Order: sequence, then structure tokens, then C-alpha cells
Amino acid sequence: MKTGCNKLHIIFFIILNLTFTGCYECSTNLDTKRKINPVDHSHCLFINVLDGNQSLNIEAEGLPRVNNLRFSDSVIEYQDVFSGRNNISISDEKKIIIYNGFIDYNRDSASTAIIYGNVNKIRLALFRDILPECAGDCSFIRFVHLSADTPPVIFKLSNLSSTLIYRAGTEYYTVNSGNYQLNCTDTTTKISIVPEKTLNLAAGKIYNIILNGSNTIKGSHPLNLKVIETNKSN
Repeated sequence: MKTGCNKLHIIFFIILNLTFTGCYECSTNLDTKRKINPVDHSHCLFINVLDGNQSLNIEAEGLPRVNNLRFSDSVIEYQDVFSGRNNISISDEKKIIIYNGFIDYNRDSASTAIIYGNVNKIRLALFRDILPECAGDCSFIRFVHLSADTPPVIFKLSNLSSTLIYRAGTEYYTVNSGNYQLNCTDTTTKISIVPEKTLNLAAGKIYNIILNGSNTIKGSHPLNLKVIETNKSN
């Protein structure tokens, strides 16, 4: 009789253990926060050149990614995000949502999302980031044209030049680290549209050189070149 009871106790504990193990591994609900695993992640660099000089807060899939992203030339880092089609929400300094949309991230890759325009019409430009091979002390640069009322322009850095229309950006180029003069000219007149800049490019760093602002749109920053320095993604 005692043997029979022992067997029943063993069977009961086995069933109980399987029940709790199954719930722990399978139970999910809408409140469960997803973790970003190496098999389903991407990297995204968020850049704020939105008129107004205000800091922004960015959420992806309901999870905070960047807080107090300033309108500045500060060094910023790539953020881990889920691959695939994801919601992106942007709020201002008062935590009021000013942009809500979607971004498609490629699996196990890097992208740059640039927030620009003004509070009346916020825009987002997405670029895929592929760094070329580099042997030695190289820097990586990309030119981006985000001035809505500016015609095609020529970006020129030493012997490197690129002609871009609005909302276009180049791939990343490699240049030797060091000091350079940066010019941006009108394709027709060949006259500089912004003051020349001197850049000191550091080895291993990434630079997004963005034409932004407007000389005619009310409430916009004057036309300018923003140089955003970034560390490489992991």
C-alpha cells in the first residue's frame, strides 16, 4: 500500500513540474517586454537635425531607445533595435508625441535614421549603412542633402566630390584621417551656398555630413552643414 502511495506522489510531482516548466517557457502576453536577441536584431543610428534646437526622445516597438537626443554635433552611438518592420515614436522635451510611423530594419545590419524638417512637418530619412573595407587610419564619410528648397548641390572634400538632390545621400566613402576643407556649391552657379568648413577627421570614426535648413522657409534654421561624428556599430 505504501509503495502505491509513493508511486502516486512521484507521478504527481512529475506532472506538477512539467506544468510549471511549460508555463515558464511558453507563457507570453502583451505586457511582456521583448528582449533583443542576436538572431533578430539590427543597429540604428538616430540623428536629430529637426529645426527648433529641442531634444527628442525616441521609442521603437514601445521600448525607449534614445532619451534627450540633442540637436548638436555631439558623438552618438548606434542603438540595438528589432529587425523587420517596427513602429517608431518620437516625442519632444515635454513628452508629447510629435511623430509616429514605421521603419523597416534589415536583419543583422546597420541603418541611419535622420529626423529633420520642423515641428509643423517632421520628416525621417533612412539610409542603409555599409562600411567599405579600410586598411590603415581611415575615416568614413557620407554626404546627405536634406534642405527642401535647395536645388542640387555639389559636396566637395579634397579630391572627393558628389552631386546630390534633395533627400538623397551617398554611400560611405573612406578617406585618410586628418584635416580637410569641406565645400558645398550650387551645381549651376558653382558658388558656395554655405561657409567653408574645416574638418578634423579621426581614424575609425563615421561622419554624416548633412546639408540642412533653409534660407526661405519661415521658422527654419539658416542653410547650414551639420557634421555628425559617430562610433562604428558593433
